[in-house]
Amino acid sequence: MPTPQAVRRRLPRPERAVVARAVADLHDGVAHRADLRAVGVTRADVRTEVGAGRWVTAGRHTVAVRPGPLGTEARHWQAVWETGSGACSTAPRPCSPRD
Repeated sequence: MPTPQAVRRRLPRPERAVVARAVADLHDGVAHRADLRAVGVTRADVRTEVGAGRWVTAGRHTVAVRPGPLGTEARHWQAVWETGSGACSTAPRPCSPRD
């Protein structure tokens, strides 16, 4: 049985939407799954949102949390996250692999 520290409380949908949007707004509408987990969005939360059609997976690590096609900057972040930590976007602002 998991220890109490290992059990993560799932966020209510409205709160999940707010924190996910805050993370994704830093990257033109996409978020890295690890960044979502860092703010309390569980893997199950992501599965729920994707299954309901509110979010879209854009690779193994990238999740789009707003509707519509990915913008240029979002695609740059997707490329960085999906190709590994050695890549860096050619976006106008400097970046680090986990910006």
